[in-house]
Amino acid sequence: MIYTSQLSQSIKVFLSVLIIGYLVVLFLSPSLNPISYLLILLIIISLSSKREIIFDHSNKRFSNKLFLGWVPVYQKWIQYEEIEKVSCKRIRWKTKYMKIHVKSGWNVPLGDFTKKEFFEEWERLAEDRNIPVEKSKDYQVLEKLN
Repeated sequence: MIYTSQLSQSIKVFLSVLIIGYLVVLFLSPSLNPISYLLILLIIISLSSKREIIFDHSNKRFSNKLFLGWVPVYQKWIQYEEIEKVSCKRIRWKTKYMKIHVKSGWNVPLGDFTKKEFFEEWERLAEDRNIPVEKSKDYQVLEKLN
């Protein structure tokens, strides 16, 4: 199963304001620098960044793949045995957030996923693999609301 996550809305608004402000400064200045165009291009590409999580139950692992624009930048396959625990929290008003704590390497933050089944599948997976799940009180309130 493949789940995708877009960049959070607040970061998109911030980057959009940054682009508009930078374009105004470029328009008002008499000399245009080629580096300025590169900076605007990088900000526009970062607006279209996304993350994909791929579950591979047959090989007992999942993939965390990051895209910058349409180019895959980072991918790591993590075995289910490498997971120490899963901590669940709430960010913003009604957004669920999970952090996968890995024995070796960086922890994997997971949030802003479009499908609600994503978090249900993670909880089912953690229960099947006997992975400890820590849920904050805010997260438990969100579960009751849904």
